[in-house]
Amino acid sequence: MTRGAALRTLAARLARAGVESPERDAETLLLHALRIPRAALWAEGGVALTPAETEALEALARARERRTPIQLILGEVPFHGVTLAVEPGVFIPRPETEGLVEAVVRALTEGAPVPPGGRAPVPPGGRALLELGTGTGAIAVALLHALPGWRAVAVDRSRKALRLAARNAARNGVSERLTLHPGDYREAAFSPPGAPFDAVVSNPPYVRSGDIDSLPPEVSRHDPREALDGGADGLDSLRRMA
Repeated sequence: MTRGAALRTLAARLARAGVESPERDAETLLLHALRIPRAALWAEGGVALTPAETEALEALARARERRTPIQLILGEVPFHGVTLAVEPGVFIPRPETEGLVEAVVRALTEGAPVPPGGRAPVPPGGRALLELGTGTGAIAVALLHALPGWRAVAVDRSRKALRLAARNAARNGVSERLTLHPGDYREAAFSPPGAPFDAVVSNPPYVRSGDIDSLPPEVSRHDPREALDGGADGLDSLRRMA
């Protein structure tokens, strides 16, 4: 089978499986299996797949047909100028959350434009922020990457999440400015180290408990329920933060 035929066949399979973006995901998986850049795929669509490439692509295709999130299949995800490792059992950062990072950067730099992956001026004396429920560390790591001179404390009650966040901080060169703290901000005795903070940021659970099972399988079957469940009206975590 040629690269072009493999792309079309895989896109059709993913569409039948109910994948929301079958063409895009098919291309991503094919590029991953072949280990080639996108330009090579489109310029050399008539090249035949080797047996090893066919086997690798089939394994990826079956995983995506089972609605395994593509981020978990690939093992990493780009996020606002950094690259994050992801793994089962830890909430997968979404592109929408990059908007939160951008809003925080604008607020903390008094509106100075900082493009994704760019860096803001270093504030005199340095400043600190707190993230509640860090998961992969996406928000804290991306903010520290964009805000030289800042430090952060990131909190999560999941030890697995904290270990992954530590890996992502090291991968993106911000470990020395990030303190990872095991704790649950929903408990009355919660007291993070390093206060006071100039900003508190979070992407808390906000899905209503009764809506979780109706979410797409990529979310309902793979993201930890505690990272989704915001209680009967979705606002429990926000009340605790307040």
